[in-house]
Amino acid sequence: MRALAPSAALALLLSGAALAQPRPATRPDPAVVARRLAELRAETSRLDDELRAIRAEGLAEVRGLADQKAQLQARLAAEDARRAEAEARLAVTGEATRQQTEDAEVVRSAVASGVVALRKAVAGSLPYRLSERLAVLDDLSAALEGGRLSSVEVAARLWRFADDELRLTSEIAQTTLPVTVAPGQVRLLDALRLGMVAMYTLDPKGEFGALLFTDGAWRWRPVADEPTRVALTRLFADRARKITQGVYRLPLPDLGEVTP
Repeated sequence: MRALAPSAALALLLSGAALAQPRPATRPDPAVVARRLAELRAETSRLDDELRAIRAEGLAEVRGLADQKAQLQARLAAEDARRAEAEARLAVTGEATRQQTEDAEVVRSAVASGVVALRKAVAGSLPYRLSERLAVLDDLSAALEGGRLSSVEVAARLWRFADDELRLTSEIAQTTLPVTVAPGQVRLLDALRLGMVAMYTLDPKGEFGALLFTDGAWRWRPVADEPTRVALTRLFADRARKITQGVYRLPLPDLGEVTP
């Protein structure tokens, strides 16, 4: 290879240096920059407002759910107390039936007291098939008084009835049954029972109702407020799809009036 002449080498170096020189930077338009900054500030402010609104809504929802949970727990505690009282009375009855050598009249009196105590508890509970449940106890009382059944037989049947009552307090069941919506007015409705705390109904027209303990008695009333209607719509739909878990904001009994 032939060597380059000194003048040619110098020319190449100068050309390379010229090509390596950085191009002058283009200065952004101040007006464009200012407008972009204003847009970013506006967007940041809007997002901040939305975030504050979402946080406030979330806090309100949490407080509402906490209140509902506290009310439900209080109601369940009252039901537990009622159940404990019934269990205590039935324990006395059960103990009496095991002591077969004891005087028959004493045993009969203890069983009769158990029937009376359990009937009182049932009469004050959620009126779910109430006439049927009370009829069972009335039949046991008549059988005991008339001698149709022995004290031991009545006590055994009374114990099974008490077990059924305890089961009612721990299940969520949906069925169709007649509901007294006003004095002398009974309607056949789709009913969803939450233990023995409350029962909600749905008629063929899509109208909801609630059977709650208020003013010292169990009363049915139509559901008018929209949030509760939305919650009940989702609850009945979830039950139809066999969904057994969820959070629903629903009206609860007047806890101040509940007497176990």
